[in-house]
Amino acid sequence: MSHPQIRTVLAMRVERLFLQAGYDSLAAFRHLLPRPTGSQLYRLGAIASSACLPAAHAFGRISQRARNLAGIASLIGFAAGMLGIALLNSTTSHAKTPEILVTSDLPLRFGTLLVPSAGSRTIGSSGTVQDSGVFQIGNDPVGPAQFTVTYDRGNEGNRTINVVIQLVVNANQKVRVGAVEGQLSQLESDARTPSGATGGALATFTLANCRERRCSRTIRIGGRLDLSRTAGGAQLVVPLAASAILLDVY
Repeated sequence: MSHPQIRTVLAMRVERLFLQAGYDSLAAFRHLLPRPTGSQLYRLGAIASSACLPAAHAFGRISQRARNLAGIASLIGFAAGMLGIALLNSTTSHAKTPEILVTSDLPLRFGTLLVPSAGSRTIGSSGTVQDSGVFQIGNDPVGPAQFTVTYDRGNEGNRTINVVIQLVVNANQKVRVGAVEGQLSQLESDARTPSGATGGALATFTLANCRERRCSRTIRIGGRLDLSRTAGGAQLVVPLAASAILLDVY
């Protein structure tokens, strides 16, 4: 076989190798990464570009067509890398600073009470009711306040974390409805209450094994309302203001 014939045979084999490698790579890529992330596209592009550019120069001596095929593969790799960078930048721009959100779902509801002179009603965080010197009138809702505390990690990562949060509630509130006056005290929650809590710090709890972007917990708060009146009774509903402090994430 003459020298030109050898070059032609080698060129045809190189072309087939490039085509087959391209098909195999695309098939594997679609199977393994049906929805590629920006970082995966960037890595794929870098690998393809770095691998095909030297091949383009090496095989160009054998066949111009083989060199063209390698060059096209390199350009595709470069384009995939640029797309990866764009996706990475887009993902980064949507990341937010972690934050805690406190949503008030229900106020603290003592119902409609007749107060002959003075007395109190205590609503437990579980919904229990204790009365002293007051009488229920009608069927108005009675129950603890309820809050939803949500931790937003600010990104779509799924690393398991534990979030320690302290709930702070304004505990020193006075209520006046018509001729009935009340003083709110002895707030308690269904979360763990820290010993010797002061300054409205009502509960410290942990959102354990959080893997989603947002993890939440519902907190119920009860309390005691000491009442006095000059006449009649009243429907007594006490909205509570609450905030949360992030203590630890681990």
